[in-house]
Amino acid sequence: MVVNRDELIQQLWETLQTIPQQPGHPWRTPVLATISLSGVPSVRTIVLRSVSAESFTLIAHTDARSPKVAELRANPDSEWLFYDPQSQVQLRLRGETQVVTSGPDLEAAWDTTPILLRPNYASITPPSSPLNSPPTGLPPDTTEGKQNFALLVAEINQLDWLQLNRHGHERILFTRRDFSWTGTWITP
Repeated sequence: MVVNRDELIQQLWETLQTIPQQPGHPWRTPVLATISLSGVPSVRTIVLRSVSAESFTLIAHTDARSPKVAELRANPDSEWLFYDPQSQVQLRLRGETQVVTSGPDLEAAWDTTPILLRPNYASITPPSSPLNSPPTGLPPDTTEGKQNFALLVAEINQLDWLQLNRHGHERILFTRRDFSWTGTWITP
């Protein structure tokens, strides 16, 4: 299946924009890769909350005290890995991820965060802190987490598309310059 590169990049961004509204879609929970403060790769699964095809940005929510925040502040280079086992499509999106801890975008995201999820940002100890025993649960107060709530906003400048196929894989590396994308066929 040979694809049209210009149509594909447009279709990918259009699809990505719909993913945050599809809880069961495999691309809703990509893997975010950063470089740890000790210089080694650090990866984790996150939830994709918003996508803008106009500004080529991906947004996720996080606790501002988590290690990934310190990692991204030290080095904003990041990669987001998406894989759909049914279609056998893998996407690797690379760019710079900024941490947003104040402003209208953060306020709007907090206001639309379900009350049930807000306590996730209100734990007494920061994420990755050692504990002597399993946690006993989240605090019931849904307003406490706001001071720890942050956005991860990734501006994507490279997109690597891979279609797995037993009759021959296909792969295109898209690179962004300003608001246009150039796709180059590369060896899978």
